[in-house]
Amino acid sequence: MRIPHPRGDAILAHWAARAGIPVEAFSHAGISIISWNARKQRVLIYRTDSDAVILAPEPLADCLRGWLSERPTGTEARTEELTQAQPSLGLRFLWRDLISYLPETCPLPAPPSEVCRLRGEHTDLLRTLHDVCSEEDCKLGEVEIDHPVVLGYVEQGRLLGAASYIFDPLHPIADIGVLVRPEARLRGIARILVAALCAPEYAEGRVIQYTTQGKNVASQLVAKRIGFRLCLQEEGLEIDSGTPRP
Repeated sequence: MRIPHPRGDAILAHWAARAGIPVEAFSHAGISIISWNARKQRVLIYRTDSDAVILAPEPLADCLRGWLSERPTGTEARTEELTQAQPSLGLRFLWRDLISYLPETCPLPAPPSEVCRLRGEHTDLLRTLHDVCSEEDCKLGEVEIDHPVVLGYVEQGRLLGAASYIFDPLHPIADIGVLVRPEARLRGIARILVAALCAPEYAEGRVIQYTTQGKNVASQLVAKRIGFRLCLQEEGLEIDSGTPRP
């Protein structure tokens, strides 16, 4: 598997560590099916335009090898068919995340005066943002005051949005989270905050990663307009023990 980024090896090491598998599992071209001992009965699929790694517990891994061998060639078509045919395989689709990375040379606009750094003394201000956003939005946004870098968009004393980094402690990856008040959305605030957060003085030399749900078109547009490039998809499927497999 090849990630179209100068630091693609570090990106693959990050995802291998998250999945709890050796990074060598990502070294093969085409489709690779890897047996793994998951704590939850799940199948994970990591794919690019040309390659895919499928993590599945035994004996399902052998079943998937046989199922895929009967399908036409083409990594994207075969893995897409897998996620669509999950009931017949005893699987249930859970999520699809799109993972984008910022090129190392990408022009960024200067942030407006409304953007400022948030620190510990702004805990209550950030809490006002959490209070008006849904529990799901807060979970997906992942913006907390104790993150290494937190930026806010403040207008007339009100925090309309915030963005932060989550640093991988073992690999040079900086993952972005962003959260905007419901009534302030569609104003470009998320794009302004994310672009400001991508400044070199905040990333500290890390690879900047932006993850969004496959169904969140607005968030995907934020990434695209800033200059992020979609490099990887992660899909999760749950094993339904009550469904017979072929």
